[in-house]
Amino acid sequence: MNVMSHPLQTSTATSDSTHPSVERGNSNRLFIFDSGWQTAVKATSVREFCTTMAPGQDFYHSLLANEIYVHQGTEKLCMSCAIRRGIVHFEAKKLREAVVVPLTQGDESAIDVDTGRIDQNPSGRQNPPL
Repeated sequence: MNVMSHPLQTSTATSDSTHPSVERGNSNRLFIFDSGWQTAVKATSVREFCTTMAPGQDFYHSLLANEIYVHQGTEKLCMSCAIRRGIVHFEAKKLREAVVVPLTQGDESAIDVDTGRIDQNPSGRQNPPL
């Protein structure tokens, strides 16, 4: 038996592939970070084409009925082409690393974690009038 592989499929057919609830790692979620791109499902059998040629092809390939694709304006891309162009990603954006500002000697400023305000006098002592 010859098993065909799809570009978005992360593994070949196994006993786990029959259960949709089985997690297949991070590759089972897709992300679009570029503004303006939206997803859609081709619900009709009207002939429509992906506006990007696949490598090694000199023609535009069809979007199939019930296929999920991305679009922006008049441009439509199948998932394979959108992934290849870097529009669709398998990994979420990483959170930015926290910025740590080192305290200098004599600096008694403290940051209130709840409010984010800087307390210039954390010891509670009254500053002398100027």
